[in-house]
Amino acid sequence: MSPTIDPGTVATTTLGDTRYALLIGGSWREASDGATFAVTNPATGELLSHVPDGGVTAINAALPEAAAAPPPR
Repeated sequence: MSPTIDPGTVATTTLGDTRYALLIGGSWREASDGATFAVTNPATGELLSHVPDGGVTAINAALPEAAAAPPPR
């Protein structure tokens, strides 16, 4: 199971950029292996953030949670 992040601290600031987590089953999680990828502004090349690179492990965790979720109203 991947580590969870306190819901009150969805984003944490590191070295001037913001890192985000994956919301799976109501819990904020980092990628299981801690991998991230950079998101940059395509016009300027400026680093905007790092986001979790969830991969297959995140998908396998998210699918049953999504299937069990109530339908939208």
